[in-house]
Amino acid sequence: MEAKSVFLKQGLKLCSVSDYKRALLTGYLCFISAGIGFLYLVYDYICGLSDSLFYYALLLISGFLSWKLNREGKHFLAKIILLMTGNVVVFLSSSVTSLQSDSHLFYLVISLAAYTLFGYESRKTAFAFSLISLMFFVVCFVFDFSLVPHAVYSVEYIRSNRIINFTCVTIITSLILYVLIRSNYQTEETLKEKQEEMELQT
Repeated sequence: MEAKSVFLKQGLKLCSVSDYKRALLTGYLCFISAGIGFLYLVYDYICGLSDSLFYYALLLISGFLSWKLNREGKHFLAKIILLMTGNVVVFLSSSVTSLQSDSHLFYLVISLAAYTLFGYESRKTAFAFSLISLMFFVVCFVFDFSLVPHAVYSVEYIRSNRIINFTCVTIITSLILYVLIRSNYQTEETLKEKQEEMELQT
């Protein structure tokens, strides 16, 4: 079985190359989301912490659910679940640590991912997700509102969280930007080839 068939069902028909690339990227991000959830589940368990286990379990489950829906061709629903769950988990996680762990940096990733996954055609949906991310950040940072009680963690735990979060944000952002740059490059190459063919015909 080809690697891409893990993310997209074989024989699945998409309208355009752009849709195919977005669906493939959605599959990648679903796996990454589930991986981050699993990583933190294990890490918090090792550290003897249980405050945020539910949030990370939710991230893990939603990642696999989104992957399943995306693979079956329900791309829009998969994106909605993936990004909305991400926003909620980041909000809850930021509330617990009072933004000390820098988990709020994932709001930027979610906003970038929204525009990349939905594309220009669904830019209003992408914009809505950006507003949701901004709203959650303002509610948590400016008004200090939290649905869950604040927790006090050790300096070592906060430090390790910052390292993990920054690393994850860098990897995901780099992946998204790489896909965008590669797509633009391939489009430019295609246009150059067509222009050369037209010049040869004239």
